Amino acid sequence: MTYPAFEGQTTDPVDFAAPEPVSFDEPVTDDVEVEEEHTSEAPKKSSRRKAPARTTRLTPAQVRRVLAQQELISEQDENVLDVLAAVLGVTADKDELVVATLTATKAPAEAITELEALAGVTNPYEKALAAIGIAADRDSARRVWGLLGALGKVEGSIPAKEAQAGVKIAEAVDALDLEDLTALATVTELLGA
Repeated sequence: MTYPAFEGQTTDPVDFAAPEPVSFDEPVTDDVEVEEEHTSEAPKKSSRRKAPARTTRLTPAQVRRVLAQQELISEQDENVLDVLAAVLGVTADKDELVVATLTATKAPAEAITELEALAGVTNPYEKALAAIGIAADRDSARRVWGLLGALGKVEGSIPAKEAQAGVKIAEAVDALDLEDLTALATVTELLGA
């Protein structure tokens, strides 16, 4: 059965013989002309505007919480603010403290809890061992050391050796008085813990 040829198609038989070999010694003489389109105009910018960044709206409850925290912090004395700033690792600026207290993790409150628990230990050997346990965790030790520094019980940086740091922490905790413990309790309340 023979099919009719389509437009532009020939009905000549196809020769499936091997093509002629190509010689790479001959120079290429095929010149190809390329039309380049030059325009003197700069590419046009899209007239679409970018969508504005999504904004998060505060709820009335969130605003009330911020205002209440601002009021609580503004009522505190400098000693409490210094301890709060030390435990959060920020400056004692009241606005900074409001933001830091509302966005803080549980780690600052845990440092105060560790310090209060250590203050409750009466046996000096148990206190020293518990303090060395705190010093074994460098992050926890730094937070506790910062608290003790803000309370004026230690100076300088924490000793590098765990045993020495633990003994210094235990000695500083022995020096805490009722005013210091009250300041720690107030800071815990401000942290919402």
